[in-house]
Amino acid sequence: MAEKQTFNGETDRLVGVATPTPLMSCCFAGNTNFLVASEMLHYLLENRLLSAEQHGFLSKKSTLTNLWESVNDWSVSIENKFQNQVAYIDFSRAFDSVSHPKLLHKLKSYGFDGLLLQWIRSFLSDRIHCTRVGNAYSSFRHICSGVIQGSCLGPLLFLIFINDIADNFHLPFKCKMYADDVKLYTEMKSINDVLCFQSVLDCVYSWSVNWQLSISSKKCNIVAIGKPTYSSPRYQYYLGYERIIMSASMSDLGVLIDSSLCFSDHISNITRKAHQRACLILRCFISKDRSMLVKAFITYVRPLLELITRSSATAKRTALPQFSCRI
Repeated sequence: MAEKQTFNGETDRLVGVATPTPLMSCCFAGNTNFLVASEMLHYLLENRLLSAEQHGFLSKKSTLTNLWESVNDWSVSIENKFQNQVAYIDFSRAFDSVSHPKLLHKLKSYGFDGLLLQWIRSFLSDRIHCTRVGNAYSSFRHICSGVIQGSCLGPLLFLIFINDIADNFHLPFKCKMYADDVKLYTEMKSINDVLCFQSVLDCVYSWSVNWQLSISSKKCNIVAIGKPTYSSPRYQYYLGYERIIMSASMSDLGVLIDSSLCFSDHISNITRKAHQRACLILRCFISKDRSMLVKAFITYVRPLLELITRSSATAKRTALPQFSCRI
């Protein structure tokens, strides 16, 4: 019988020496947090335990790699004259809703045990917070769920928690994730694919219920990309008992995706914002020094335009002249 692989080594020794206490300095606690997160991530990547579809908080992956892969898949389907149904799943307060006992259970299933698991349990436990409005403070309350945002370890813990949602998707269904932003899609070749798509949505809903990560059904959307290849009545999809909205377009990680995949609406929106910022710079800067205005343009305007050129690299040629004329 094969032995179960567990996480051992240097990090366990680090944890044994550097268990967090109230007297630990912020600097030392931050360094320990970083070292533990780095060793855990190295272990996960080395053993290929993280889903290849996850693009959030990982080196050499970003919103752009997420968009490039999905847009490429949709473009191939359009060329083959197939329609894609894309479901955008929105979790409600995902980072604040992670169940600590279930997170620790998942950590153990991935091989994190011993002193490290005890350290993470201590890291998550006995935290309190309050809300400040002006000079007024609310009473302190204990935090019973969620991962610590703004820390090195918090985002990694969330990736581990949501990682196995990808196990619900098998070819021909595909999914792409960026932290808690999940989209799933497949080609629609027959009415049977429509029914299968609903069954996959049912699996996603069951996963969210089992792991207590609520889905905000009102913020979920489905976009049909391309023209349908078969004639059928308009099918309505559901997540649990909530109906999902069918939309003509959807903002996907800051890029407006439309049913024709031409990016014309996205380009129009971004160029309008770029023009507004450029005009605001000209009106608000007292100095008209050319070098200063160029620096302001590079800082506040050009990033918007660069996002267009990267995200819409596969856009239809008809949209590009419009972009050039506007700039």
